[in-house]
Amino acid sequence: MATNSNLKCNDIFEVNAKGQYPLGAKFNNDYLTKREIDVIKWILQGYSAKKVGLSMNISV
Repeated sequence: MATNSNLKCNDIFEVNAKGQYPLGAKFNNDYLTKREIDVIKWILQGYSAKKVGLSMNISV
């Protein structure tokens, strides 16, 4: 699986002044945090749940 580890959150999502990534009206104007965006990025790069947890420095 080809990955681009240089991909940044702002390459995919627009960030607002609060550092949040709004999902828009279709999603009740909810937003994702940078940490949630990082998890999505790691999953798309093929990381396992354990490796994501280790990357986030949380217990797995």
